[in-house]
Amino acid sequence: MSRKFRVLAVFLTVIIVVCGAVPALSASKKRGRNTAVNSQCTSTLQRAQQGDAKAQYSLGNMYFHGYPVKQNYAEAAKWYRKSAERGYAKAQFFLGKMYAHGWGVKEDFGEALKWYRKAAENGNSEAQLGIAVMYDYGSGVRKDFNEAFKWYKRAARNGNPQAQFILGGMYFFGDRVVKDKEIGVELWQLAARQGLTQAQDMLRQIRKTW
Repeated sequence: MSRKFRVLAVFLTVIIVVCGAVPALSASKKRGRNTAVNSQCTSTLQRAQQGDAKAQYSLGNMYFHGYPVKQNYAEAAKWYRKSAERGYAKAQFFLGKMYAHGWGVKEDFGEALKWYRKAAENGNSEAQLGIAVMYDYGSGVRKDFNEAFKWYKRAARNGNPQAQFILGGMYFFGDRVVKDKEIGVELWQLAARQGLTQAQDMLRQIRKTW
């Protein structure tokens, strides 16, 4: 099971952006929806141009997801940067993510880590997990488990379910830490309560054998 957990952990450490689907609408409803969307987009653009960090982040999301504007990663990165430079944590995280994946910018792990750190210091748990992953797997930095472990714990304490799942596995299986199954189960339970299916599945499995 330890090997299976490590596979799940590697899968979870690939931080992804989930784009929600837009429900199907009738022609008349689409026209009304499009009018509302266009109005909202115009309002967001105006506020973004005036320096509103939240609006700049929202505009970055529009370009990233390609709704309700044409998808353009370079434009997304531009607006994430404007928001990030104003200290908006979510934008700092996403700008770091853009650098980590080379989306709309040249891939640069140093820049990714810089923006992850800014977001992490502003309390963003996804960025805290991102830093942990970079140090754990040596992505653009020298492998350093102690540094990774510190950030996994910080993200877990901050309520990140993926970090709770990964850290729980480390304790339950004694993966590079002193084995403590009770702490491992407690962390999995925290993640499971937030709906993380991998944690829920793991808890069901261990009830049969432990």
